[in-house]
Amino acid sequence: MRRAYQKAVAIPLNNVEHLWKEYDQWENNLNRLTAKKFLGEKSSAYMTARTALREMRTLMENVNRGVVPKPPQWTDKEISQLAAWKQYIEWEKSNPLQLEDESMITERVAYAYQQAFLVLRFYPELWYDYAMYYIEHQKPEKALGILKQGVEVLPSSLLLTFAYTELCESKRQLDDARQAFDVLLEHLDKDIEKIKDAAQQEMDKIQQEADEEKNNMNLNDDIDGEIREQLRVRERQVKKDQEEVETKMNEQVDGLAKGCSLVWINYMRFARRTEGIKAARALFSRARKAANRTYHVFIASALMEYHNSKDATIAGKIFGLGLKQFADDPDYISYYLDYLVQMNDDNNTRALFERTLATMPATKAEPIWAKFLDYENKYGDLASIHSVEKRRHEALPDIDMTQSFMERYTYLNIRVIDELELGTEERKSGDGKDAMAQAATSGTGTSGPAATNQANTEQQRGGRSKDQNAKRPLLEPVHPERYPRPDLNQWQSFKPAESSRRPTGTAAANVTSGVTSGASATSAPNISGGPSGRIPPNADSANPPPPMAPPTIPQTKDTVMSSVAPPSQVMGNIPGPQQVQQQQPLPSQQQQQQPPTNNWNTNQQLPEPVAYFVSNLPPAHNFNGPLIQANELAELLRNVIIPLPQGGGPPMRGPQQQQQQQQKPMGAGPSMGAGGRDMPPNRGGYGRGGGRGGFKSRGGGPGRGGRQGVKRRGGRDDFEDDYQQHNKGMGPNRPPAYDVFRARQAKRHRDDPTY
Repeated sequence: MRRAYQKAVAIPLNNVEHLWKEYDQWENNLNRLTAKKFLGEKSSAYMTARTALREMRTLMENVNRGVVPKPPQWTDKEISQLAAWKQYIEWEKSNPLQLEDESMITERVAYAYQQAFLVLRFYPELWYDYAMYYIEHQKPEKALGILKQGVEVLPSSLLLTFAYTELCESKRQLDDARQAFDVLLEHLDKDIEKIKDAAQQEMDKIQQEADEEKNNMNLNDDIDGEIREQLRVRERQVKKDQEEVETKMNEQVDGLAKGCSLVWINYMRFARRTEGIKAARALFSRARKAANRTYHVFIASALMEYHNSKDATIAGKIFGLGLKQFADDPDYISYYLDYLVQMNDDNNTRALFERTLATMPATKAEPIWAKFLDYENKYGDLASIHSVEKRRHEALPDIDMTQSFMERYTYLNIRVIDELELGTEERKSGDGKDAMAQAATSGTGTSGPAATNQANTEQQRGGRSKDQNAKRPLLEPVHPERYPRPDLNQWQSFKPAESSRRPTGTAAANVTSGVTSGASATSAPNISGGPSGRIPPNADSANPPPPMAPPTIPQTKDTVMSSVAPPSQVMGNIPGPQQVQQQQPLPSQQQQQQPPTNNWNTNQQLPEPVAYFVSNLPPAHNFNGPLIQANELAELLRNVIIPLPQGGGPPMRGPQQQQQQQQKPMGAGPSMGAGGRDMPPNRGGYGRGGGRGGFKSRGGGPGRGGRQGVKRRGGRDDFEDDYQQHNKGMGPNRPPAYDVFRARQAKRHRDDPTY
């Protein structure tokens, strides 16, 4: 019991203080004389354990032990956990308990690593550190076992495999090392195939979803332009998504291919060290035929042949083999040129320069041009230098000639011209300080690309304001990236229904009969010139006059749009010439009838010609013009001041107009007031009471309204204003209660010369 207590109080356990109290009580209960002796011997170990416990609690408070181990994604949380565990392991290695037995220290460190592997099992760094700890303590067998265990857990780890093969080579276990290299290459190839298969499945899934979406649209052969444009946009989006997946796959495959190349290179080095240069050549033959390898394998093999076998011919042949596959890679060409320069092979060097610059694109050949100019500057004459510099400037016009000249007069790290005469370092530091100061003064203002665009816009505006002779465009283009765009994928194309098409043939007769039979429900306005209801003599039977607009009813701003009848409603209720006479009510009935109200039918669709016109319009996302605010434009038109004709004023609205209508003679119908057609004063309407008279005659006479005997200018009446061929686009669509455009058009017609 005493031995168990003495071991427990020397370990930094969580309840070490409670154990010490129990041990003290147990010793005193047993024998007070011996208790003082034994407690004094273990008091120092107990104090050390208690101090270590406090330090360990500080180190372990940020460690999360309840995490399931998984491959690292290198997030901030994972990095912090790895750092915390490594800090704790280093603390254990520092012997905080001041133990004298090395085996106990090693056991505590091994226990710390085992605890870390419970959470960080897939981190090669910990496995490697664990093995190196045993190698430092001269225990290679344990280190080899740890590395072998780590390779089994992480078969694609280059770090653990290389450490394991190196340890096997030092212990002359060559077969195990070769097997480890082959297994690693197999796993890397499998990983590359998995990445390619996953990427292909994802691209196929994207294409399948696009095809299903297209099939669900139930498209026919007759597809309008807007739907066709939506399909094109969708196809471009699908192609873009597939390209993103392919780009990501290529990046991952390139990384693993470089890993395969590194394995082949180290495998060749291992074979050269253990079996000689011929074994390395055999491995290079295998590596050259492998699918996942880069140009690094060719460079490593060529330099190995040159430096070990002292045979430049074989090295040149290997570089030539690589040139057939990597002729468009500037990095491989640069290494090949370095080898030729080192060999002092001037002819082949210049030939390779010329061959590469003739076939490689200028965007990729910039390092080759720099190397060519440097080669001529070091080993050529002045004419060759100027020739290469001129050719370089023609191929790459963005290169500064001054900078190119200074580069020719530098050597290694000696850049005296830049440092002493041009102040390059001071300029860079000054630009950085200016940028920081500008950012500090701007505060939360616009910065980055937005600030650049704003500065460019201001500069352009300033340039336009300064140049007075420059022609300013009427509509400046709108930048699409600066304004929000609607989601075109949510749009639905408009297809007119059969019921909304214009009636033809017998349908028109049905409409006409329907209007005639419904005359009792809705009163037709009196458009005759006098009490007898006769049609004016100059009225055209082919173009019957439309029903007159009802008297203006006081309306608020919010109810104006709701009271305007749609064009299709007005067009569908046009009576014929004979029906007009049948629909004329008596004067006594006109006073009792209420003015018809026009209600907008929100469910009514567009007519077929309008729908066909809308379907042929270009899609909205092609619009690159200015964005017009409809509310502001309507408010501007509403508040505009129109000059009135001489001797007239604006038509009366609301209660004033109704009051004036009540004061008119009985001959004036409910829809024939002074402002029935929203014309200026002294113009009159179609009624018999207050205007210039009816349709029949220009002269004055009894029963024709005010201002009798006055002849109209031009010999035309109001009916001709609406239905003669000289009228431009008015038709049967009636204007609203008061329309500025209608009034101005009426004034223009009054001023027209006599036909």
